[in-house]
Amino acid sequence: MIFDNDIFMYPYAYQVLGNISFILHLRNDGSEKARFFISNAKRIHRDAVPAREVIAARANRRFYSDKWIAAAVYIVPEASDPLYKFGSPILGYDIWQQKSVEAETQDIANVRA
Repeated sequence: MIFDNDIFMYPYAYQVLGNISFILHLRNDGSEKARFFISNAKRIHRDAVPAREVIAARANRRFYSDKWIAAAVYIVPEASDPLYKFGSPILGYDIWQQKSVEAETQDIANVRA
C-alpha cells in the first residue's frame, strides 16, 4: 500500500499455517528501493484479477481466462530438510519420490525444525 510518501508492504507467506507476518514500512525518498516497490505495486495493480473472475472460476472449474499466464517457480528443499519432512505430509505429496503421501497426525504447535 502506498500513501503519499509512505510505502507499506505485507510480505505474507503463501500456503503456510496461520496468518502472522510483519509489515515493512519504507519512505519514498526517491531511492532505487523505493522506486522498485512503487513500480512493483503498479505491476500488481495492473495485473490484478477482478473478484468476479475468481468467483466464476470457483463456480465453474472449466473457467479459463486468456489473460492468465500458466507459470510457476518452486523452490524445493532437499528431502532431508526438516521443512520438507514437515511440509510434504501437509501438502499430501512427496516431490522427490513423486508420490502422494498420507497426512500425518501431529501436533503442529509443537513441531520444531
